[in-house]
Amino acid sequence: MTTETLSTDEILKKFSDPDLAAHAYLDLSFQKYNPMTQQAELHSQSSQLLSQLDHATEELTWNLETIMNELKKSGPRLTYQIELLRTGVSGLVSDIEEIASPQIETIKKTREVDTEQDQTVARLQQLETVRKKMCQVETVLKEAREFDEEVLTKEVSRLIDEGDMESALQKVEHAAELIQVWKGTSIYTGRAKFVAQLRKKIETALGQKDSTNLSRQQKNDRPSRSSNSPAVSRPGTPSGSKKSNENEGSYYGLLGQLQRKIGY
Repeated sequence: MTTETLSTDEILKKFSDPDLAAHAYLDLSFQKYNPMTQQAELHSQSSQLLSQLDHATEELTWNLETIMNELKKSGPRLTYQIELLRTGVSGLVSDIEEIASPQIETIKKTREVDTEQDQTVARLQQLETVRKKMCQVETVLKEAREFDEEVLTKEVSRLIDEGDMESALQKVEHAAELIQVWKGTSIYTGRAKFVAQLRKKIETALGQKDSTNLSRQQKNDRPSRSSNSPAVSRPGTPSGSKKSNENEGSYYGLLGQLQRKIGY
C-alpha cells in the first residue's frame, strides 16, 4: 500500500487550515496501518510522507525567495517613477507660472471688463487653481521622496519630551496622509505600522502625563479633605466611582481634543 501523492498546492491548502493539529494529521495519514503488525509498511509510508513534505518545503521556500526578490526590485523602480513624476509636475508648474502670472496681475488691475475679458479671467483663474493643485502634488511627492522614519521618530520624541503633544500628533497625522502615496505597493504596510507605533507612543505619553497630573491633584486635595471632613471617600462609594470614571476618560478626551484642534 502506497501513500497518496499530494501536490505542493494541496499540501499548502492542507497546512493553511488554522484548526489543523499535528497529531490529527499524522493519525489521518497512518490510520490504515496497524503499528503492532505493519511496522515495515508504516515506516515506508512515514518516509514517503516526509519526502513529500520536504519537497514541498523546498518549493515553497524557493517561491517565497522569488517573491521577496521581486518586492526588493520594485522599491528602486517606484522611487524612480516618483522622482520622474515630480520632475514633470515641477516643469509644468513652472510653465504655467510663466504664462499665467503676468496676465493675472494685469487683469487684477483692470476694473471694467467685457464678456471676452470675463472669459479670459475665468480661464486664468482656472490655470491658477491648476497651478496651486500641482504645487501641492509636487510638495507631496517631494515629501514622499524625503520620507525618513528615523528623522520623524526623533522629531516626534523631541516634541513629546517638550510637552508639545499637539505638534507631535500633527506630525504623525500628516505622515498618515503622506503614506497614502505608497498605498497598493509593498512599502505601504510597513509605513502604516510605523505611523501606528508613533500614534501609540503619543497615546502612552498622554496617559503618563494625565496620571502625573492626577497624582498631583490628589496630593494637593488630600490636606483639604482631611481638614474639612474626617470621612474618606472609598472607591466603592458613589463619589469615588464618579471620580474614577472622570479620570479614566480624561486622557482619551485630551487625545480627541488634540485631533479636533489640528483638523483630523
